[in-house]
Amino acid sequence: MRAEACDPPIQMQTPTLRVSRARRPFWLRGNLWLLFGFSIFYFADVCLRASEKYFWYDEFFTLHLSRLPGFGLLWQALREGADFNPPLLYLLTKASHAVFGSGLIGTRMPEIAGFWVFCLCLFAFVNRRAGAVAGSIAMLFPMLTGAFYYAYEARPYGVVLGFCGLALLCWQKVCWERSSETRRLWWLAGFSASLFAAFMMHCYALVILAPFAVTELWRTIRSGHIDKPMWIALLAPVVPALLMYVPLLRSYSSLTKGTDFAWGTMPNWPQVTNFYVFLLKPCLIILIFVATILVIEQFREIRAGKILAAKGTTSAAPELVLAVCFIALPAFGVMLGKAVHGPFFSRYFLSAVAGICILAGFAAAMRNRTSWMTMALAAVIASIVGLQFASTVWHRYRGWGEPVIEPVSGMSLDTTPGDPLDVHRYLVAEARKKPLPIAVTISWDFFYLLHYAPQFASRIYYIAPSERDLALRGFRQDQKWLPVPENRVLTSEEFLRAFPHSLIYCDRNKEKTLADIVGLGGQIQSLGIFDRHFLAEVIAQPVRR
Repeated sequence: MRAEACDPPIQMQTPTLRVSRARRPFWLRGNLWLLFGFSIFYFADVCLRASEKYFWYDEFFTLHLSRLPGFGLLWQALREGADFNPPLLYLLTKASHAVFGSGLIGTRMPEIAGFWVFCLCLFAFVNRRAGAVAGSIAMLFPMLTGAFYYAYEARPYGVVLGFCGLALLCWQKVCWERSSETRRLWWLAGFSASLFAAFMMHCYALVILAPFAVTELWRTIRSGHIDKPMWIALLAPVVPALLMYVPLLRSYSSLTKGTDFAWGTMPNWPQVTNFYVFLLKPCLIILIFVATILVIEQFREIRAGKILAAKGTTSAAPELVLAVCFIALPAFGVMLGKAVHGPFFSRYFLSAVAGICILAGFAAAMRNRTSWMTMALAAVIASIVGLQFASTVWHRYRGWGEPVIEPVSGMSLDTTPGDPLDVHRYLVAEARKKPLPIAVTISWDFFYLLHYAPQFASRIYYIAPSERDLALRGFRQDQKWLPVPENRVLTSEEFLRAFPHSLIYCDRNKEKTLADIVGLGGQIQSLGIFDRHFLAEVIAQPVRR
């Protein structure tokens, strides 16, 4: 006997249509035109943004590892610590290169498509319970959150969101399927495959398992019956994923042991709060608007003397439980990180945005699918998303770079059209006048300049304060996998000993690095400041002991 399915859908009155649904042509059925219009807008917006954001430090690992000639070499590089993701990310990027090229858009196309699939799945998930307007709110809402940055970042997070969305949709279909056991099994297979694909993109994608497991446990307690096929589909991808994770975890532990990185990224509970600030700060105005209109709506109900009960809240309970569990995803992430002694970064848990979008859609349609509140919220969100796109188009038309802040470092990225070295133009000018070795103290600037300033590549070195620096260890270890020339990665002391006369290029937030160089015997001959960088000409003097 099959386990009890989820509760039946919300019953709401709908207007009579002139043409029955079954007789309507395919292109007029459902919300096809709405999704088509969103898709055109989405790809225009995101591809424009991707075309003006130059590759960032983490993306270079994706770019270069995806160019390795075979899976064997790729897996060997990952096992040796070249990167810490499962191989599916690089295989998808390689396929994207074959179809779209290896440019800024082609390299990021898997993430662009993944985020798009995620938005469409949110629409389908919410639409089935609360209608097309509420579904549109859920579909557009991710573009207002901190997660939107990763829709065009060549790292696994956008693709993980896509597979997460497919898992959500398959799970809902499994709950609703009553007509055919065979069809239910197909949806179960899709659910399990979506989870496995997400697990093969990023090790921390494993936390997606937690919301589904908690919800299924809730359903089991409520119905008194164990849905064995669902539990099998839920747990089947875990074993092969863990087998893939073990060598990656070993390489991570080996590379980071004793470094400042391992200590500074340890999971702790205050990071959960930081995650919500990162995710929700861009859409804080919308959240306040939602809360305000909800209060107004409830106040009107109180004055009318009506019962404060949301239509469909009980029947949609499994979806609501799942949404709340997804919102709690960072807490599951802290527990997992503590268990495996792994790092905690907010971007690892972007799937939590699914819970927020689902609740936003359901809340907007709490009383009526087409209430003024639902329509107003959808209009406001669509307007803000449209204005953001218009701002991007205006910047591109004027030849300006769209302001983009990298979430982890807080650094403003260079997006000047046609000039990837605009933010480094002071260094470029000085390096042309003074043919000296260039010591770069920031790892992402080093990798960036190697890629976008090949004319100076033979003179660029990365210097670190000590052997405890993770980037120094990583660059030395990964020279056979990444385009980092030999003997270009040194400690500050080694560099000053090898090059008594040089240029030192460092971040203004890292003044201590320049002070350490002076302490090692380097004398500053000149010092220039541009934007967020120092550029110093240094002559090393022997230290008398």
